[in-house]
Amino acid sequence: MADKRVKGPRAAPEDDALWALVTRDVKPLPVREARIDHPVPDPAAPPPKAKPAPRSYRTTPLPEPAPKTPAAARELRHGAAPGLDRRTQTNMRRGKMAVEGRLDLHGMTQTVAHNELIGFITRAYGQGKRCVLVITGKGTRDTGEIGVLRQA
Repeated sequence: MADKRVKGPRAAPEDDALWALVTRDVKPLPVREARIDHPVPDPAAPPPKAKPAPRSYRTTPLPEPAPKTPAAARELRHGAAPGLDRRTQTNMRRGKMAVEGRLDLHGMTQTVAHNELIGFITRAYGQGKRCVLVITGKGTRDTGEIGVLRQA
């Protein structure tokens, strides 16, 4: 086997003499056999792994979630615009937002007007329109009743 000592500059003869003087009384330790009090397992055979507990599967189906009910509509008040931030509401009130769509419901029955209104708002939302104008009638003045949409 090759010598594994690091090769470097040789020590001076004085250093070799000093080292010999220091180590002249040194004796190697006696060789002792290793004592093992307990049996050592064979390293080739790993210990058996514990099997995880079997998974339990749900036997009963989960309950059906409760059907979502639409939230109650808020009471409409003049000047209140729920869902709009204050700046947008102010700009609308002052007329600074351009009207991007217009629907006139004059002369329509309630059913026809409702269908037209739903279709108009759906299309406007899909087109990204932010400000639309819906023109309603005042109802018949002969009977003194208010408009059908205002009643609803």
